[in-house]
Amino acid sequence: GTTLLNCTLYGNQLTGSSLLGAGVYGPAVLVNTIVWGNTLPQLSSVGSVTWSDVQGGFAGLGNIDEDPLFCDALSLDFRLAGDSPCIDAGDPNTFDPDGSVADMGALPYEPGNCDGPVAFYCTSKVSSAGCVTTLSASSSAGPVSAQSDFLLFADFVQGTKNGIFFF
Repeated sequence: GTTLLNCTLYGNQLTGSSLLGAGVYGPAVLVNTIVWGNTLPQLSSVGSVTWSDVQGGFAGLGNIDEDPLFCDALSLDFRLAGDSPCIDAGDPNTFDPDGSVADMGALPYEPGNCDGPVAFYCTSKVSSAGCVTTLSASSSAGPVSAQSDFLLFADFVQGTKNGIFFF
């Protein structure tokens, strides 16, 4: 069977048979995994589930049924907030890159998660004029409610050249 280690399974929808699991269906072993926000049932016909957070609960060593407290799941930001019950709650024989006990889910907790915007973008290449464009952002705390709450900066842009930013 398949082993899912440190995975986050969220927002899967299933139509048709209610016997199938929207999060996982079929022989699989889950360890340090979060299964949350899928249509019910979350899991069915799985082999074993340990040290995982499963919405609705699931029998197995170290499993919990608590809101994982993602930074913003609706915006696909599955980083763990600082008060997440999934931090250091994984299999005590597995470890995060920082040497602590593994967190549940795909993204290990890092201090400062949820403090500001998340930017995913490519690294610019050096232009013919020797410029390397960099992107940065600034945001006030709390939800964005006005145009001035979120600022995007592009520095070292070569003059008279067009660029595109997708948001």
